Amino acid sequence: MSECRCQKLDKPLDAVAMGYRRENCVVVKNRSQRIIRLCSIGHVAEPFDLVLCNPEFPEVAANLNSGHLKIRMRFDDRANITSDL
Repeated sequence: MSECRCQKLDKPLDAVAMGYRRENCVVVKNRSQRIIRLCSIGHVAEPFDLVLCNPEFPEVAANLNSGHLKIRMRFDDRANITSDL
């Protein structure tokens, strides 16, 4: 499994500006009214938080499928932006 790259952000481009490792990651927004667990380490996204995370983690994938998390930006395997939603 991939390593944790969870980082809370103020704006989607903070992932680039702050120099965070972001290969194959996504920036997501918590659209729910509850705290969502993002990884096995214990990182969470509070309601309406913007977070850089790995979409391969089961917790993230399940919440993306349910619509609780919405992808705002994607990065490819070279950390380049592939979509800005």
